[in-house]
Parts: sequence; structure tokens; C-alpha cells
Amino acid sequence: MGRNQQKNSGNMKNQTENTPPKRSTSPLETDTNPNQAANMTEEEFRMWNIRTLTQLQQQLNNQHKETTKSLQDMGKEIETMKTSVTELLEMKNQFKELHNTVESLKNRVDQTEERISELEDNTFQLNKSVTEIEQRNKRKEQSLQELWDYVKKPNVRVIGLQEGEEDNTQGLDKLFEDIIEENFPGLAQNLDIQVQEAQRTPGRFNANRKTSRHALIRLTKVSTKEAPLRAVRQKKQVTYKGKPIRITSDFSNETLQARRDWGPILTLLKQNNAQPRILFPGTGKT
Repeated sequence: MGRNQQKNSGNMKNQTENTPPKRSTSPLETDTNPNQAANMTEEEFRMWNIRTLTQLQQQLNNQHKETTKSLQDMGKEIETMKTSVTELLEMKNQFKELHNTVESLKNRVDQTEERISELEDNTFQLNKSVTEIEQRNKRKEQSLQELWDYVKKPNVRVIGLQEGEEDNTQGLDKLFEDIIEENFPGLAQNLDIQVQEAQRTPGRFNANRKTSRHALIRLTKVSTKEAPLRAVRQKKQVTYKGKPIRITSDFSNETLQARRDWGPILTLLKQNNAQPRILFPGTGKT
């Protein structure tokens, strides 16, 4: 019986020595627990240590690779974030520059508007000054026209006299008296017509001129001019030696133009049975 127990004990020891240790599922766990390690031989324990260290080294290498990869990924992410931050800073700088540009443009627009406002004020003042100058010039021209008409008031203009007619008489002054005598005999006897000056206008003879020059007669008194002109208007046809001529008052060019401007209006009034008369060089009355 003792032999059987000893034999069974030896068999259990051999089974224990020949049973391989279980693999650990945890990276830090060993294949053999401390109780098993106590029953190992020195060779088995050495192999167990080598195997354990190898497993730990592999696990550390794997963790190192994973950590390195994670660090690389984090580095890439950091670089990406740095790039994004750089881009954001550049965008911020660009926005700041744009803002400054907009402010500068706004200031320039304000300055331009102020300048335009000043120019408008200056233009208004200039237009006002020009208008005042034009009005003064117009008044001066009108005064000069009235003065010139006043100077010409004693004058009578004879139109249609042939060149050289005055050579056959004692001059234009005697020729004017002959015209009055031919057309208005009674008027010539009752009216003392005195000619102060008589001349052709223009003063220089032009052989290429198709019409004869006008004869300008200046009387000594304005009152002696009205009666012949009134008689001319009544007769409507004046002649000299049987040839038709015209006798009119002598006015300035501006007054003559004004009278011509009134012509269509006077014609229209006459067509409507009105009796318009020009009392003064530039005015009309019906």
C-alpha cells in the first residue's frame, strides 16, 4: 500500500512537470501563477522568464508603435490646426486691411462730397454773379441803345436814291428839300425844314455794291421830322423824279432788329382788324 501511494505521488509530480503553463490573455499577466512557478525547475523557470519578457517586449513595442502613430496623427492634426490658425490670421489681416480700405474710401467719399458741395456753392455764386453781370450789361446795352437812338432821333434815312443824284443839285440837303417839295408841296411851304448835316452811309463808295447807299439827313429840330414822316405814312408811296424811294427814321441796329422782331406780331394784329402802332423804337401799342 505504501508503494502504491509513493507511485501515485510520483505520477502526480510527473503530470505536474509535463503540464504546459496556460497563456495569459492580459498583456501584463504571465502564463504561470506563483504556485506553479514554485514547482518549476530552474530551466522551466528560466524559459518562463524569457517567454514572459518576450511577451512584455512585444506588447511594449506594439504600444510604442500605437503611441508613435497616435503622436504622428496628433502632429498632423496640430500642423493642420497651425495651418488653419495661420489662414485665419491671414484672413483677419486681410479683413483688417479691407476694413481700413473701406474706411479710407469712406473718408475719400466724404471729402469728395464736401468738395462737390463747395463746388456747387461756388457754382451757384458764380451763376449768380454771371446773371448779375448779364443784367448789368443788358441795362448798359439798353441805355447805350436809348442814348444812340436819342442821338439819331433828328435823323431821317432816305433809301433808294441813285448814286450821284446829289451831284446834280446842291448836295443831299437840297435834294431832301426837293423830295419834300415833289411829294408834299403844301408841307414844304408851311414847314421850315432845316438840314444840319447830310451824308451817304456807309461813307466809302463800293462799286461792287448792288444797291445804292442810304442818304442820312440830320435835321436841326426833331419836331420838323415828325410831320414829313407822318405824311410819308399816309401817302405810302414816295418818289423822286418819278422813281420810288423810302423815307424812314434812323435808329440803331438793335432798335431796327427789335422792330423787325415785332413785324410778325404786328402783321397778325392787322389781320385781326387791329391798328397797331410803334410809339417808341422797341415797343408796340395797339
